[in-house]
Amino acid sequence: MEPHPVNSWRGDARGGLRGSFRGNFGERGRARGEYRGRGRGRGRGQDPSPREDSTTNTDARRPGSVHFSTDGTDNIITVPTNADKYRQVARVILRHEVEAFPKQDEQMPIRNFVTSCLLNLSSSNGMDTSGIFGLLSSEAGCACLERILTKPMSVDAGGYGPKLSFQYVVLPLIGVLTRESVCQSVMVTSLSRLYSTVYTHRKAFLEDGVMRCMDQVLERRSLLDGGPYGARMAADTSLCQAPSLQGALLAISRLVYQLVTRIGDAKFELEATVCRLSDQRKACLPTTGVDSAEDCFLGSVLEKEIRRLVTIVSHARTTIIEPDLEPARQPQELKTSKNRGPNMVHLARQYDPPGHLSRGGRRHDNDHLEISSISIVPTFEELTSTRDPFIPSNCIPEAPHPLPHGWKRQLDIHFRLYREDLVGHLRSGLTAFLDALAETNKGKEGNLLKRRVFKGKNENFSVDVYGGVQFLSVDCKKQARHSAIITFAQPFNVGKRAPGKRREFWERSKKRLMVGALVFLVTRTDNKEGKSTFSRDDVILGVVADRDIEELSKYEDHARVRISLVDPKLYLTMMDATNPFEGNKKPGQWFLVEPSVGYFEFYRPVLEVLKTQLASTMPFGKYLAPTKEEMETVVPDEVKIDPPMYACAPGFRFDLSVLTKKQDSELDVTSPASIEASVKALEESGSLDATQSKALVDALCREVALISG
Repeated sequence: MEPHPVNSWRGDARGGLRGSFRGNFGERGRARGEYRGRGRGRGRGQDPSPREDSTTNTDARRPGSVHFSTDGTDNIITVPTNADKYRQVARVILRHEVEAFPKQDEQMPIRNFVTSCLLNLSSSNGMDTSGIFGLLSSEAGCACLERILTKPMSVDAGGYGPKLSFQYVVLPLIGVLTRESVCQSVMVTSLSRLYSTVYTHRKAFLEDGVMRCMDQVLERRSLLDGGPYGARMAADTSLCQAPSLQGALLAISRLVYQLVTRIGDAKFELEATVCRLSDQRKACLPTTGVDSAEDCFLGSVLEKEIRRLVTIVSHARTTIIEPDLEPARQPQELKTSKNRGPNMVHLARQYDPPGHLSRGGRRHDNDHLEISSISIVPTFEELTSTRDPFIPSNCIPEAPHPLPHGWKRQLDIHFRLYREDLVGHLRSGLTAFLDALAETNKGKEGNLLKRRVFKGKNENFSVDVYGGVQFLSVDCKKQARHSAIITFAQPFNVGKRAPGKRREFWERSKKRLMVGALVFLVTRTDNKEGKSTFSRDDVILGVVADRDIEELSKYEDHARVRISLVDPKLYLTMMDATNPFEGNKKPGQWFLVEPSVGYFEFYRPVLEVLKTQLASTMPFGKYLAPTKEEMETVVPDEVKIDPPMYACAPGFRFDLSVLTKKQDSELDVTSPASIEASVKALEESGSLDATQSKALVDALCREVALISG
């Protein structure tokens, strides 16, 4: 890959600066910001090929190494400039207008099909890619893809024959599967179907095919086809091909990354493949035979992405810090440590890990070591457990925790603390009401409906209680999410009011039975001694699915609300328990209990993200959640923020001339002299003062920056 001259094109610098600011706040944001900045701005770099007219544009190859740091493979495996003739091939095949691939000599039609998909899915072709993506991820498209994935491949296949060429068919197919328009698609179902097809045939395609062929080209140190027509194919400008061995390995790594982050079992099943990729990266040498600046930059991008893959599969094997010190010895040993604060003695004494690591065994059925196994909705055992939950410390790095330092530990801490903020209120409110119900004599339960404040162990809690609960029907409409319609007695002194006053009460009581609120359906069972007890079937959890003012205020003696029960099996329990015609058994008194604090729907989305977030994909870990090794290598008060990866590309420059009013005003983030000169130039221009000039340059030189003003 020959280097291109620097400073060979210009544009509006506002785009470059805007792109750089966007790029400083996340991995994906950085890639997008870099791409936009380079496309619109005067950021200096390697000369991209000129774009053609939108009617004939074919995703011209951008040789600038700066583009290797973006998402996808649009700038790694590119479409040749004369491939426009293949534009409609994929659409025709996927719509079954012609026979997809003839039985004889399948390689050429498959190559044309892959080239067409690559052309239509590329980000710079000026077309809407959702149409071809929808066809490719359809049932017919996946069947077509499956036929290609199961074909044998070879590094010496040439342009014809039964085997697919690894260099000119398989690598472009990987480029199709890792296009930015595919990886960033919001069509989640289609995306899952596409990658599931690849994952299903991972052994034939990845393990026995792609990885084997990659080993062979690495052994040769060349991507050239070894067949009799290899040299001619390498010179053919109408064929899609990878730029180098490192580029090919980077494309494969990005496909594996999509699989391990989108398919749950892939983190375990592809562990050997990831280890193999790590070994191949070490054996991957520059195609030019020399360590040029461009090769070094591509190598650093490749190393970073494979290291991320290794972290993902290593996190799949849960690393646990077993409590190795006895509780009696732990505080004494911590007292003699000079590097620990006074709170460590208390934290060590109170430390009781979650799940099976707990000294007394699991606290309840929702007590797990992995937050991915914890149900966001609390269970009956959890709400009535007498043991304190595991509450990790967030402000003391050396506080005991079962997970090692890093993003996984940080996500665990925030999930448990945020969830306890919700569950703690629900637990306390429900427990206070259950205690009051147990102390109330039979026939006197109506007194509870007049109360709203119930006394807990340490404080009083506000709880809305409604009596006379009965199961009315089940709404099986899709919009209703199979919810149950229940009736309950109007609140105290509300049923006696006029219809207009009842409606006004429910309209003004906006915090009562809000949609998304977690509520409890509660009854009690008396044991042989006559004492009230509560079992799993006596406390049913549900979420308010619909709040209709008309249904709440229409009737004088009762109100109606639609509730989705957390456990679908309890619909039958509720139906039998509240049915007055079920045999000769008189139904017990049921209550609808709603704690006035801890709105469930407010917490649920955040908890879902924290629970499902893949720790190894979180950016800026060494700054926000460093590992133990990273903490040991950092000198206190001297944390160094690295520049954005795209800004470290060979020849990349930020053009500041729109601010300095000078023609040749550039910023090289890797040069201290250039940084100092840029600050001085901005200050002398009069556009910014000294503080603003330094803040702007610092923001451009950091991959994460925070400016207050």
